[in-house]
Amino acid sequence: YGKAFRQPSPYYRYNTFIAQGDNFLTEQNINITLLPEITNSFEVGSSWHNETEDVRLEATYFYSQTNNLISFDQIVIDPDDPSNRLLGVGYFNFGETYAKLQGLQLSAYLKNLIPGFYFQNRLHVQYAWGEEELPGIGVLDQVRAQPAWTFQWLQEAKISQNIYLHLHHLVHSSSISRRANSLLEVRQDPEQYDIPGYYNLDAVVRIRLTDNFQVYSRFNNVFNNEYFGIDATGTSDDLIFNPQSKFWFLMGVNYQL
Repeated sequence: YGKAFRQPSPYYRYNTFIAQGDNFLTEQNINITLLPEITNSFEVGSSWHNETEDVRLEATYFYSQTNNLISFDQIVIDPDDPSNRLLGVGYFNFGETYAKLQGLQLSAYLKNLIPGFYFQNRLHVQYAWGEEELPGIGVLDQVRAQPAWTFQWLQEAKISQNIYLHLHHLVHSSSISRRANSLLEVRQDPEQYDIPGYYNLDAVVRIRLTDNFQVYSRFNNVFNNEYFGIDATGTSDDLIFNPQSKFWFLMGVNYQL
């Protein structure tokens, strides 16, 4: 079990303004105090392994809820005085908002499955579900920027006496972008806020020349796929589309004293 808080960044205060009347003359708003977001989470799991520990299985259930979310919106600051109507535009706490996430994760660690051949596997499968209350409109039936399915498969094999191959497979299902600030936005234009699912493969070839010296080549995004990438912070400065690098590789050496 864990409890955490996220203290509001100065970014939020310096990007919140007041528009007075209908002339949209803005001034920096320093009178609104933002409270920290509070997160409570816990997880419980079980593991099993055989006598030689060549096979290990783990199952975990996790739950996390964040309250008092900070979101971008506009609010009427003084609705009782129509002659001096103030409109706040920027970042505010909404006490009724929350993000609730829970899920299951299954992991398997497999090694020495083929006698005389070094071949290790680590598999992780996660299914997550939840909901998110957004200001003013309603409840999303999933948490933004959180794929329902995540699949990871790490493989390590000894190709010859001194050559090793590492493969990292990653699959994410689709999700909703953090740029969505209301349920209405998602319903009106679902494609604009959809983060497509993707598959990515990274590979490393490592050659061990001595006990202390090795050379390696790393190949990222082997199939040269384009995918959405990190959804970042959810502020107005985020990129609408944040593409990750296509295929690239590097070569290096590693010496251990």
